[in-house]
This record gives sequence, C-alpha cells and structure tokens, in this order.
Amino acid sequence: MGAAFINVGIVGILCTFLLIIFKHEPGGYTIMTLWLIIAFSFFGKNPINILPIIFGGFLFSKFVGEPFSDNVLPVLLSTALSPAVSQIVIINADSYMGIFYGLLIGICIGFVIGPIAKSAIKAHDGFNLYNSGFAAGILAMLIMAIFKNYGADFEPVYIVSSGNDFLITLFVVILSLFLIAVGFACSDNPSAEIRNIFDRNWITNDFYAQIKESSYINMGILGLFTIIFLNIYGVSMSGPIIGGVFTIIGFGCYGKSIKNIVPIMIGAIFASLLSIHEYNGTLPVITILFSTCLAPIAERFGFGYGMLAGYLHFNLALNIGIVHGGLNLYNNGLAGGVVAMLLVPIINSIKKRNITKDEEMNFITEAKQETDLNAE
Repeated sequence: MGAAFINVGIVGILCTFLLIIFKHEPGGYTIMTLWLIIAFSFFGKNPINILPIIFGGFLFSKFVGEPFSDNVLPVLLSTALSPAVSQIVIINADSYMGIFYGLLIGICIGFVIGPIAKSAIKAHDGFNLYNSGFAAGILAMLIMAIFKNYGADFEPVYIVSSGNDFLITLFVVILSLFLIAVGFACSDNPSAEIRNIFDRNWITNDFYAQIKESSYINMGILGLFTIIFLNIYGVSMSGPIIGGVFTIIGFGCYGKSIKNIVPIMIGAIFASLLSIHEYNGTLPVITILFSTCLAPIAERFGFGYGMLAGYLHFNLALNIGIVHGGLNLYNNGLAGGVVAMLLVPIINSIKKRNITKDEEMNFITEAKQETDLNAE
C-alpha cells in the first residue's frame, strides 16, 4: 500500500506542476481533473505510462497553434488510455522496440484525443460527466480492433488488495473532514452556498465557479457519505474502490451532490442485487460508484429517471469492457455516454409530449444552454 500511495503522490505532483508551468487558470474542472488523475493512480496510472500521452497532447497544441494551457485538462484526462502504453511495452518485453512502440502509441493517443473529446460531448449533450471516458472508450475500441487483427491480445488481470479497510477508511474520513474544514474557513456564508448546490439555480456543472471554496464542503460531504456507504455495504477496500471514492469527491466541485447521486446509486444497487455478481464484490461496487457519472440525468429529470439510468448503467458497464479489452481505464465513462445517448432523447420526447408550446421552447432553450456550457 505504501508504494501505491507514493505513486499517487508522484502523479498528483507531476500534474499539478504541469498546470502551474503552463499557467492554467484553475476552476472546478481543474480540481475535478486532478482528483480524477489521482484516483486512477491507485489502479492503472503511473508517471511512465501517462507522460507519452501528455507529450502527444503538447505536440497537438503546437501543431494547431493553441496554447497548451487551453488543452492541458483534456490531455490529462486522456491518460485514461495509459494501459495501452503499458500493454504495448509488455507484449514486446523481449525487445527494446517495445519501449519505442509504447512511447509511440502514447504520443499518438495524446495527439488525437482532444478533438475526439470535444466532439463526443455532443452525443450525450453533457448528461455524462465522464465525457473523457466516453471519448477514450471510442478510441480504445479502434486501437483494440487493430491489435486483435494483428494477433495481439491482452489477458485480463484481476489483482485487488485486501486487509487495509481500517487504514483506508480512516484516511478518507480525515481527508473529507479536512475538505469540510477548509471550505468553512475560506467561505463567507458556507451554509447558504451549499444550499445552492441542492437548489441548483444555475445551469453549469462547475460548482467552484459559483460558490468557490464552499464547494470543498460538498466534496467532503460526498467523501463521508461514500465511505459510510461502503462500510455499511461490507466492501473490502482496495485500489479501485478508493479510486471510485476519490472520483466522487473530485466531482463534488463539478456536478455531483448527494441529491443527484443517490437515485443513480439506488438504481445501480438494484441492478447489482438482481445480477449474478456478488453484490459487494469489487467490480459491482466500483460500477455503483462510477455510475454517478449520470448524476445530471437525476438532477434534470428527477429521482425515477435517475434510478433508471443507474440500473441501465450497471448492466452495460459490466459488459462493455470487452470492446476495448481494458485499455480504457474510464470504462464507466464509455458506458455512461452510451446510456445518456440512448436514454436522454427518450426522456425528452416523453416530457415534451406533456408540456405546452411555451414550456417546450423554454425546455429546448435550457437544454441548449446546458450543452453549450458543458462543451465550453
């Protein structure tokens, strides 16, 4: 566990320095990105397999004549495909060419992922918070298809730690309380600002843009809620589990609150209990945690549709990994994008059938504003 935490720290510091060096203007999306990168450093990411992708994104920015500070966040998120770098090196481990091929595939991924991510959001209209995972999943399907056609295949690996439940729980609790304390210390009226998250009287998902440091309180509350749920549910703590917790905490400043994740989780839990999988096994539980990428559906359309989204997500996420062979760490982002792409148009059609013409125009206008803001 100590080595894992060292890896997490190195990756976190590396990404933070990149943001500082290239003078990126921070916001809620920035905080979320850092937490997401750190979360997946508990399983799948390390400094070696993310650097080629980041360098590829830097080359793309130079190629199109844009400052890297404008593209650094999508590039960091594109490290979802870092397993592709590692796998290429591994299957060519008997030759130094494996390192060359790994570097090359990483640079190519970083070079092309930005435009794909910007386009992918149009498919789900911003109702999938893990848009980078959706884009990475599409690219991973193509990469995996090419590999298989040339005889390369990757054996699934399932190695998870156990026996660290108390230490990980204590760590998350202390971290969550720290976030809450910082939020209260840095905010003028934290209680009123936190209520705004639940009232959601704005369209954008960026809580930090609206309530600044008070969003840390929401992050801490989500951390405590999630770790309490995991302990009640009888989950064995491991790298993927703590990664799921960190992801929820990170999105506490960008789109997630207890109000909009609970319906999604209930739907996913219901699907888990009906499935053939052990309800508190690692794969079902991380799917429940990551299903909260569909929180905007519950936020906009209500509790029932949120449960339906969570139910559909669980069933899809546990089976969609076969199309990318595990190359996409943000597998739930791909599943969430597909669910949102299919479900949201159906919900819109049902809702528009029962509203007046004026309400319909307001509904369409609000939906377009939300899509535009999420794309920005």
